[in-house]
Amino acid sequence: MRIQLLIGIAILTTACETSPIVPTIIPAPIPAAAPTALPGVWDSRDELVPWTQNSSVAGAATVVGDGTDAVIRIDLTQGEVRVQSPGFEPPLQGVTSGRIRYRWLDAGQDDRFWLSLWLRPPVVDSRVNIPIISPVGFDDAAFRTGAWFDDRLEMSSSTRVDVRFTTLLIGGRDYGSSATSPRHIHGTLEIDRITLVR
Repeated sequence: MRIQLLIGIAILTTACETSPIVPTIIPAPIPAAAPTALPGVWDSRDELVPWTQNSSVAGAATVVGDGTDAVIRIDLTQGEVRVQSPGFEPPLQGVTSGRIRYRWLDAGQDDRFWLSLWLRPPVVDSRVNIPIISPVGFDDAAFRTGAWFDDRLEMSSSTRVDVRFTTLLIGGRDYGSSATSPRHIHGTLEIDRITLVR
């Protein structure tokens, strides 16, 4: 019994003297690069499809239509959606902002939706904050009309970032529902064009 107690104390002492465990950062998968007619602009079916067909996509997003008439169609009634750009090889340098052309069809009167574009830098570790760009002057009432909008997306501070790929997050809430039982928002979001500005 005494020997077992001494062995237990020795193991405990050794465990206390080891260095703390350092977390391992696992890089997100990067979709393969895909050519575009204009650098940093996704406007046609062939350019938009890679955003919706990679391992990082989550939610109800598909591409419909042909050529430059194609759109990413998102069913907002199914909850939040994440789509991801192809990888940039080499990384896009000096990105300052973005633009997105879209419309919201069949929205409910109490619906609010949001979108943000995350700019993934070439190297990420525990000290790096992922830059986010969001629409300027967001107006839900205007968006609920179903008209097309070409919105500028900006960072909270003026800076230039190098980008390896981007992730577009879209979601919302029906504010006519209760806080304890929130409902998904109504309608469909169609994205016609995505642009990164340098």
